[in-house]
Amino acid sequence: VSETPKTMASSAPRPTPETGESVPKAGKLQAKAELDLEEQARYEEAYRISKIQCNEYLQQHPELGQMIHDFTTAVVSIKPDDVKEFAKEYFARFQTPATTHDTSSVSVELNTTKN
Repeated sequence: VSETPKTMASSAPRPTPETGESVPKAGKLQAKAELDLEEQARYEEAYRISKIQCNEYLQQHPELGQMIHDFTTAVVSIKPDDVKEFAKEYFARFQTPATTHDTSSVSVELNTTKN
């Protein structure tokens, strides 16, 4: 039985990215497993740090949770056809004009009718 070019190419040892040397097939699996463990460890550490940073940010901005809750409640209640447009209009009321930081005179009405 002769090997096809595809089979021959896949069975040939490939150079490792770190050294450029070929690794025997059995060694490749071990190297891959070790690399996977290293990648997993890096991912878990990055995830842990990200989670800490997110929690710190949320502690500094407790209003964010209520804003997201209110927005989600509005979306589920109104069921807009275009959620992105609805979100744009909904959150526009939190923007301040460039000329002033006084939001007491800013009034934005949401179009709550479905088309």
